[in-house]
Amino acid sequence: MAMTAGDSGVAAMTGQGAGDDRTKIWSGVHDGTRLWSGSHDGTSTTGRKASGFLRMLQDEDFQFFLQLFHQIMPHVDMMYQQLQKKDIDAVFIKEALQNFTMNVQTIRDQSSFQEQELQQVATETTRSRKALGEEKQRLSKKICDTILNHTKERFSFTDHLVSATLLQGERFEQHCHMFPVVALNITVRAYPTLNKVKLKTELSLIYDSPEFKGCCGALALYQVLLKYNLQDTFSETVTLLNILITTPMTTAEAERCFSTLKRIKTFLRNVMGQERLNALAMLSMERELVRNMPAFNERICDTILNHTKERFSFTDHLVSATLLQGERFEQHCHMFPVVALNITVRAYPTLNKVKLKTELSLIYDSPEFKGCCGALALYQVLLKYNLQDTFSETVTLLNILITTPMTTAEAERCFSTLKRIKTFLRNVMGQERLNALAMLSMERELVRNMPAFNERVIERFAALKERRAKCAALQ
Repeated sequence: MAMTAGDSGVAAMTGQGAGDDRTKIWSGVHDGTRLWSGSHDGTSTTGRKASGFLRMLQDEDFQFFLQLFHQIMPHVDMMYQQLQKKDIDAVFIKEALQNFTMNVQTIRDQSSFQEQELQQVATETTRSRKALGEEKQRLSKKICDTILNHTKERFSFTDHLVSATLLQGERFEQHCHMFPVVALNITVRAYPTLNKVKLKTELSLIYDSPEFKGCCGALALYQVLLKYNLQDTFSETVTLLNILITTPMTTAEAERCFSTLKRIKTFLRNVMGQERLNALAMLSMERELVRNMPAFNERICDTILNHTKERFSFTDHLVSATLLQGERFEQHCHMFPVVALNITVRAYPTLNKVKLKTELSLIYDSPEFKGCCGALALYQVLLKYNLQDTFSETVTLLNILITTPMTTAEAERCFSTLKRIKTFLRNVMGQERLNALAMLSMERELVRNMPAFNERVIERFAALKERRAKCAALQ
């Protein structure tokens, strides 16, 4: 079928007739959908969906918007990828924004050119087709103008981008012959705390000095100034460098910080302190710097070992426990543990050393106590025979050892038990009942060995229920 002049104008507007790969793919999808919809009677779900998809592909408005955004979106994706780079600087951002604005403006200008072509061929087309083409061209311009306006508003504050050109190493030779007065004025207007006259003098010295011309950016120049202790000489330049280095060029840097935080502060690390969280986040974000640090892993291991020694520096209670360890009574009977006794008295000054030594000697010699397997068993034997007054210092030491947790695991087990007992449905449980249930859970082995424990608990609950029933009947 021959194509009329009006059809060729609309084809130019919607992108039809272009002999690129995208048009071939479009035609293939178009023909395949038409074939699928024609081979069904329209009653099946797949056939109806294929028919609807085919109608959408044949819609001129859909084709128009597809062609328009097919031209715009590659430039949007390109700018997005450029702004997401970690080693981005202000000059690079400015160039990326200029390229994006120029490309979108080019697309807008092409719409105007297509509108002129449409007006030239409009004499051979119907009036309605001409009105349709003009409306789409106006819509295309409006879309491009909206994108340009949003870009201009979002990046309205670009003075820091202009300020970065003052300290761009590859421009020092150019600035040496013609000082960038406009960029200096914009910088001072953006940061009023800077001294314009002093900053101009310092920049002139930097542009003339060959030592600074090798600096490839603001950070390199800042490191050179710190290396030669020139912070006071170039005070205004250092202030400007601090501003430019610490000012994020885009929001991508803040987004990377949140992504890092999500990887570090997981559910299992929810109670991590602020100091440790900051340290881990800094290690993650500056991993390249950490990898280049000499012997970094060895220094970390040494720090952890030192903290471990400090955490377990108080181990006197562990030595004191050997004095009352039943399987060592035979050994202590032949050779009294004087070193352990001295450590115990030094750790617990309230104990009487002489009296404690006498009591321990009697315990080591007595066969009744040699069967005790630990401090708790020995304590129970002393209570059973009412020997608290006779072995008063030993009982005091036993009270200390029994109630002192050997490690933090015991306290952690208590919290784990509390988490299992005080659930959401038991949130209003009283303190007395909570203590009782926690004790039953932690001492479950002792409870299992008690004769007829379950029967006694059931009888107790039955008596409580019976009493409540009687009180309700009386009321």
